[in-house]
Amino acid sequence: MRFILKKMNLDGTGWKTVRVFPMQISLDYWSAVTDVVCPICLDGIVVWYENGFIFGYRICNKCNNHFLAGGDLQFPYLILVETNHNYFRLSVKNNTCYMTK
Repeated sequence: MRFILKKMNLDGTGWKTVRVFPMQISLDYWSAVTDVVCPICLDGIVVWYENGFIFGYRICNKCNNHFLAGGDLQFPYLILVETNHNYFRLSVKNNTCYMTK
């Protein structure tokens, strides 16, 4: 599946280039980014996994890649935040999600 390289400040430590996977537009935003085919392995399903306060957190049930849901109804997307070999510590400060190694 195609992806866009985009600079984003996901962890509060500065701008980094991340992979953004545009998802198919649906009748509502959450169905466009939840229980959908994984854009990386194309074999698993990206499932809801909001562990704690990480709003929009998703994990592929096959390849175990981690994503954050982003965008809106007109442009829903998944941001790759963790591969199955790189793990981040997640925290929330002032209603903002931070990810650090």
